[in-house]
Amino acid sequence: MLSIEFCDGGPKLEVAVEPGQVDWDEPSDRPHRAVNIGAVPYEEVTVFFLSAPDDIPQPDAT
Repeated sequence: MLSIEFCDGGPKLEVAVEPGQVDWDEPSDRPHRAVNIGAVPYEEVTVFFLSAPDDIPQPDAT
């Protein structure tokens, strides 16, 4: 479970996540951070900034 905390002090959002989960979220202009509030530590949370939902987040090396 992640808590999305906004720098403007607005209400926090709680987001359930699973290992290997892939999602597309629209960008936000509100600065924020994600905090692990679950019982299990995360080894890694990776965020890719894409131009469109069908962009390839990790293209093969050329």
